Order: sequence, then C-alpha cells, then structure tokens
Amino acid sequence: MDFPKEKMEFATTHGDKESDQGWLVLNLGTLDLEGVSRIYINLDLVDDLRKRGERHSDALERMRSLLGGD
Repeated sequence: MDFPKEKMEFATTHGDKESDQGWLVLNLGTLDLEGVSRIYINLDLVDDLRKRGERHSDALERMRSLLGGD
C-alpha cells in the first residue's frame, strides 16, 4: 500500500519532547488497513513535509516577534 500524502504530516515536537529530525505523523483514523502488511512512504514526500513544517514554524516565530512575544 502506498501511504496517501494527505494523511501524513511532520511535527517537530511530540508531547513535551523536541527533535531535531522531527516526527512523521501518519493519520490512520479513516484508512481501511485490513489485510495491509506493508506501508510504503516515499522519502521525497517526507522531506517535502519537513520543509513545509519548518516554514510554518518560522512563520509562527515571526508572528510572535511582531506581536511582542518571546
């Protein structure tokens, strides 16, 4: 099974833990996985998700700075 891109996201934090490499989050809630024994994830997509997450994080930092936050 090729894992759908729409069901993946990238996170730099998980609970109270932070990671330089981050976490790949697979949203399984609506997927029918009966009979699935392997899931394939294109690592190019993982890199794209990571870059998108980094841009999102940078934008949040800029907004906080503009609003007088830390």
